[in-house]
Amino acid sequence: MIIVKRYFSNYYFPKLTFGRSDERVDRAVRIMEGHLSTPLPTTELARRLGLHFNTFTRLFKRETGHPPWNYYNHLRMQRAVLLLLSTRFSIKEIAEETGFCDRYHFSRAFARRHGVGPARFRLIHTPTISTTVKESSQARITR
Repeated sequence: MIIVKRYFSNYYFPKLTFGRSDERVDRAVRIMEGHLSTPLPTTELARRLGLHFNTFTRLFKRETGHPPWNYYNHLRMQRAVLLLLSTRFSIKEIAEETGFCDRYHFSRAFARRHGVGPARFRLIHTPTISTTVKESSQARITR
């Protein structure tokens, strides 16, 4: 879990100030977070909030600094990173869990955002057992 916290502390989070932003944007974000495995189209988000598509897009961008579809993709990638670093789910399972139609599309989107594919990302950011054992041995020695 330390690895996950370390990675997320350096991870880019879009600005969204809950409590000070428009309640409709807060609701939209909560809807997005509840539908990561089955993403909703922006038109559906706008409809659920009772707004016209263009009005919703302008409002969301004004409040967050990002268009809703970019923010939604960010949430999906954030969830993917969490799953890669904290579970043994396969890449295919993570793709399904984050709303991608298959492993191929997920891997391409992930590589565009992170510079490496999900399998390589997991290898780079997850310590091996030997490294973990070595670190815990050194921790006992220093006590």
